[in-house]
Amino acid sequence: MVKPDFVVGILGNFISILSFTSPIAQFRQIVKKKSAENYNGTPYVATLLSCSLWILYGLLDPDDGLLIVTVNAAGVTMQALYLIILFVYSSKEKRVKYFGFVILDIVFFGMVVAFTLVAFKEGSRRTFTGALCATFTTMMYAAPLAALVG
Repeated sequence: MVKPDFVVGILGNFISILSFTSPIAQFRQIVKKKSAENYNGTPYVATLLSCSLWILYGLLDPDDGLLIVTVNAAGVTMQALYLIILFVYSSKEKRVKYFGFVILDIVFFGMVVAFTLVAFKEGSRRTFTGALCATFTTMMYAAPLAALVG
């Protein structure tokens, strides 16, 4: 029998994936114009890191982490595609900036994985990672405010 929380989780994943698709119309315009103009990619860099951390969180719980891993794998994929489009259609200055941010994301994520596995026992790993996820999710939702600044 399927548990009700699993059904609710699938519904939540569906809604989350829909939110990840919200910028598709803007990216169609970027591709059509062949220019990202002044479009700010900071929110996509932040979301890439947040989703990566949530994947780690889900992997730390093999019993209940499937939904967390799947929705955030979709998020990582979509953010990576958005960043690739921005990279292709942005100025050289912004390409360097986005590339640097993505490298920082990857390095930071690797450091978190290593630190989590070395510094914590199995029971504490998920708590530590969950606190990081909550922090970076907050940052992810605040990142669009950076677009207002420039």
